[in-house]
Amino acid sequence: MSELIEKCREFGKKRIEIAASLKTPEDWQTKWPANENEFIYKLGPCWTHMIEYYVDDFEAEVGFMTDILGFDTFVADGNMGYCSVTNPDKFFYFSFYKADGKEKIATPGNAIKLCLMVENIEEVTEALEKREIEFERKPAPDMEGSPMLRGIFKTPNGIRLELWGMMSQG
Repeated sequence: MSELIEKCREFGKKRIEIAASLKTPEDWQTKWPANENEFIYKLGPCWTHMIEYYVDDFEAEVGFMTDILGFDTFVADGNMGYCSVTNPDKFFYFSFYKADGKEKIATPGNAIKLCLMVENIEEVTEALEKREIEFERKPAPDMEGSPMLRGIFKTPNGIRLELWGMMSQG
């Protein structure tokens, strides 16, 4: 395994060096090298990817994801302590397990973040606040003059959820 890690490190170093020199979208298209290996995976018919984490308060996370944020339930099993949610188009999936404090330990809130790029971020923010979401950071640009806004709030179990979106032009 150590040989693979070293190989990965070398690939990574080269890409990071190249990335530092890229300034424009055209640079990324023309100067970014092809991957050493091609993507060989045909994604499955039920779901294409899944982000999973563990929570202490399973019931609160289920209610938050479904009845507050409005995600569709893909799978829910209270006996197993597992829930998977998705958007109506089934484009992405978030799943979580009930932590048992032994083998399944709650995911620390700063270990992962769930990010969504949304349209009409100002309207979405207003709607979420009406649903009692408290933003740690209301959507705002990360850099002065940027039209890209980022807002932050947390799930009941402290998992960070970031909303990204373009500032309205009105």
